[in-house]
Amino acid sequence: MGVTSVATQLRDAREALRARLALQGIEPAHVVAVEAVANEMLAAAFENELSEPLILSVELSARCTTVRVRWRRNVELHDEPLRMLARVLDGLAHGYGTRHGADGSAELWAELARPSS
Repeated sequence: MGVTSVATQLRDAREALRARLALQGIEPAHVVAVEAVANEMLAAAFENELSEPLILSVELSARCTTVRVRWRRNVELHDEPLRMLARVLDGLAHGYGTRHGADGSAELWAELARPSS
């Protein structure tokens, strides 16, 4: 059985995200911002000891990029990881929060403005 560390999982997620965004021709500075937000959101989820699969999604539109980290069950996130996450998001995102689904799922979300071309 192979077990990887949280740091390795975060690095792998960042590398995969960076490669996908680069293939789509996203501006390098925006790639760095999206990568930082995704990393901090995943880290906050790991800090809350979510052992189930986390789903990272990034949706691009003309004016903003939405980053989401979802999990299947509704858990209350601890304050300290969210305070650290909020510091990053305050600097990079124009909106963020948590949502709870009727099916018992939950997610962290953030929206980042896309740079003007």
